[in-house]
Amino acid sequence: MKRRILPIILAFLFIINLSALAALAYNRWFKSAEIHPGEPLASLEALQQPIGLDQGQLQQMRGLRGALEDEVFSIQEQIQQRRQALILEMRNAEPDLSQVDDMIDEIARFQSQIQKKTVRSLMRDKELMTPSQQTRYLSLFEEHVQGMGRGRGRRVRGRQGRGMKR
Repeated sequence: MKRRILPIILAFLFIINLSALAALAYNRWFKSAEIHPGEPLASLEALQQPIGLDQGQLQQMRGLRGALEDEVFSIQEQIQQRRQALILEMRNAEPDLSQVDDMIDEIARFQSQIQKKTVRSLMRDKELMTPSQQTRYLSLFEEHVQGMGRGRGRRVRGRQGRGMKR
């Protein structure tokens, strides 16, 4: 029995970590007030100068982002409900492991939906831009994604972190 619980606990912790990363990515892309290295997809106002967006583009992008935030919020509420159900099931003296697995899979599907909606929103933003703006926008996105892949979380401007070699 102990051999079977350990992988389940590890899978649950893995899902929790993925959830935290998704929340950080969402907050970094849509909630940050200014752009820092490794955090390029911040608020629209912070993108205005580096990309060269005009007021018309900003207005259109605000509308798209507002709709996305509403959709993402709804999905996040569903994720939270599933997590609560998962915790309740895990508290049972003999949790139904197939039900636990199903809940974890459902949470992962919701997180996948958020990622897909976010990327589609970024692509709709791109359609509103000139080719040179698109190039700058995608460069910022590429920096952001590569920064996430190297284990670099939020950093203070100009700081490379402890022990990192460049």
